[in-house]
Amino acid sequence: MSRNCSGTSVGGPTCAQCRPPSTVRSTVEPLPLAQATRPSTGASPRSRAVTPASVSCQLGSGRQVAPEPVARTAAARMRQVSARIRMRRNLPEIGDNRYHRHPPVARSGYTGAVPDIAPATATIPGDVLARADQATRRYGDVLALDRVDLTVHAGELVGLLGPNGAGKSTLLNLLVGLRRPTAGQVELFGGDPRDPASRRLIGVTPQETGLPGTLRVGEVVDFVAAHFPDPVPRGELLDRFGLTEQVRRQTGGLSGGQRRRLAVALAFVGRPRLVILDEPTTGLDVEARHTLWEAVRGFHADGGTVLLSSHYLEEVEALAHRVVVIGHGRVLADDTVDAVRGIVGVRRVSLVADDLPPLPGVVATERTEGRTHLLTTDADQLVRDLVTARVAFRDLEVRPTSLEEAFLAITADDRPATTTV
Repeated sequence: MSRNCSGTSVGGPTCAQCRPPSTVRSTVEPLPLAQATRPSTGASPRSRAVTPASVSCQLGSGRQVAPEPVARTAAARMRQVSARIRMRRNLPEIGDNRYHRHPPVARSGYTGAVPDIAPATATIPGDVLARADQATRRYGDVLALDRVDLTVHAGELVGLLGPNGAGKSTLLNLLVGLRRPTAGQVELFGGDPRDPASRRLIGVTPQETGLPGTLRVGEVVDFVAAHFPDPVPRGELLDRFGLTEQVRRQTGGLSGGQRRRLAVALAFVGRPRLVILDEPTTGLDVEARHTLWEAVRGFHADGGTVLLSSHYLEEVEALAHRVVVIGHGRVLADDTVDAVRGIVGVRRVSLVADDLPPLPGVVATERTEGRTHLLTTDADQLVRDLVTARVAFRDLEVRPTSLEEAFLAITADDRPATTTV
């Protein structure tokens, strides 16, 4: 290896002396990680020679190491990439637009150096983990978020509720750095969410995830775990999410619910301080949903912070301590579950009766399975009116409104000023 070697890229040595002659390029550009698992142009996997010197140059260690065997399958290549990541802990996370999506090119003087990233133990100012301050996001003429304020403190379990197109996913994308606000400010651990140093302390499960169909469940977990200094052991993680029996199964052979559980489990691999889950239980049956709920509760009980969005109001009611209701790109309510119920000021009176006369103070009436459910702002007065009217009834029940009823009432009262998504 030449003493004047300028460095390496993810795909291999960047100097002509360290590459086989058939792979030398006139213009040197670092390869994205996806291409790093494939052999270089002009040399087949069988013909390319891997010498200790070339491996030493690739690792940038300046010392001789044993040659790496040639990978002949996609799974083997993925395992090799995992091993390289372990030896180069300073690599940015997958998807970092500063390195993988838009790598610096040769004309800018790139020498293969890896950007510096703060360790995962970086000090975070105060207990605010994520914050949106008057955050606005537009897509052309469409207003997706309209001056949204949201603060997530350490130790909270926050449920994000809203109808389709309310702006929930847009807000989460801003918080994790996938989108930038059109106006306002968004912070993650006191810094820019697009900075890899900030994102190393979070775990995210988006609405849709793609897993390599030929990789086994255990291999996928190992690959993601290789990006973190102290990952959760594979067996412990799979047991927590009910995937122990699928450890050797290819992800392409999993059911939709199993793939979703694996996608959620990957958000917890790196022992994050904040986990953001976008519709985590979509497609899960009742048993799998409760298994995931227990895993989320356990993470929160150990001091973790969770921000989740869901269309299942019972899920938010069962998990969240705080509820944020979003409609038409604006925050309509932000309080505890009980307080959000109280905003509506309506109680449910349920009874069995053959016929009911018109009653004052009744907001809505519903009949299901032989019972009549009355929504009223004054349950005590309604019961007195029933007795005064000599209504023959039985099995009387009075309870607060559900979160679903409060949610529907809050979002129904909101009237958008502009066209939104």
